[in-house]
Amino acid sequence: MELSGGFIAAVQDYRYLIDREYPHKASLKIIGDRYRLSAVERTLLYRGVFSTTISEGIRKKLISAPPGGSRIYVDGYNVLLTVMNFRLGRALCIATDGLVRDTGGVHGTILHRRALFEEATAQLYRALAAVQPAEVTMLLDAPVSHSRDHAAAILRLAPQDLDIMVKLEKNSDIPLQQVESGIVVSSDSVIAQRCRSPVWDAAHAIIIDSWNSASLLDIPGLLTSTSG
Repeated sequence: MELSGGFIAAVQDYRYLIDREYPHKASLKIIGDRYRLSAVERTLLYRGVFSTTISEGIRKKLISAPPGGSRIYVDGYNVLLTVMNFRLGRALCIATDGLVRDTGGVHGTILHRRALFEEATAQLYRALAAVQPAEVTMLLDAPVSHSRDHAAAILRLAPQDLDIMVKLEKNSDIPLQQVESGIVVSSDSVIAQRCRSPVWDAAHAIIIDSWNSASLLDIPGLLTSTSG
């Protein structure tokens, strides 16, 4: 990913402001304009840089993989769309909270790519099979166009030995935040911040195992390399 010469300084300055509780959107405008960041770079800042307090709080919940026999609750669209965006070569980053984020904005469009959707689903099933869960509940946002068709496709592609159910929710964030006994699978910052359970970034695991995570922009690495 080619970044402008001022991007690293922009990351530092943006983090400085939000650590001091300046409004995120106003800070983004100030920093983005100062360093003449592109639209993608501004989105990477907004979705990839969080305050030190929030970042550390989320990192404490992250696990490298669920223990065998876990009950797993998957933020379906979040995981699948992250993998799909990676496969399309779109900008992704490892955020300061340790989770992988895409730059968003085109989710409704790529969900109609059936082959890509099915590939991402198959990759997710491989990742799930590797951790041998007791059961899997995948939650999808019902208001998303063709969500019922997506749910049917996910069930059709499921391995026979995987105990899985798919639920359509008005807002899947809420039940995921309320999981008390199980593992939450998502890279959504709000869910990760508010949920009560350990968090597994399956999308990141899929990218590492199936392709090459070297193409991900490592924002914590940028901050570390320039600290001191």
